Amino acid sequence: MIAQTFSFRCALQHRLPPRRLVLSAESVYDADFGDHTQNTMLVKHIMSRNVVTVGLDDTLALVKEIFDHSKFHHLLAMEQGELLGVVSDRDLFKALSPNIGTSTETYKDTATLNKRVHQIMSRKPKYLREDATVDAAIAMFTEHPISCIPILSEDDRLVGILSWRDILRSLHSRHSDEES
Repeated sequence: MIAQTFSFRCALQHRLPPRRLVLSAESVYDADFGDHTQNTMLVKHIMSRNVVTVGLDDTLALVKEIFDHSKFHHLLAMEQGELLGVVSDRDLFKALSPNIGTSTETYKDTATLNKRVHQIMSRKPKYLREDATVDAAIAMFTEHPISCIPILSEDDRLVGILSWRDILRSLHSRHSDEES
């Protein structure tokens, strides 16, 4: 089990000693009291279902426009319903000239906006099925240099996307619920 050990002060107002918890997506184990709670979390419960996709031949101008007007950091590149790649905001920043939108912008700078998604996307993306555990997602984030995981149904339809922020948000929420 992939786990992270955290120490925290429990009920500071009561001056209780620190407790060591082993938190993972699979369970919570209280190392000081031997209490073990098994609650398997599945990626389908915490993933984002509103996924924005782009085509392989879409321009970086369109990708920039999408990222400029949204709060997410990944677009999935699809062609005829098949997931072929991922474009992150970092991929876009690396591909575009830093002079775009400045007074020193030249024709060559704006030409970088005409590049296509297939030129900068990460190919053969790692993915999980919607019934995978969050622990499996954590393992994938740990083993590969990725910041999102596309989620597919059993029949290979795109059903969501999972970022490490989704996992942290979920663990934080569970931790807050347990404290109350």
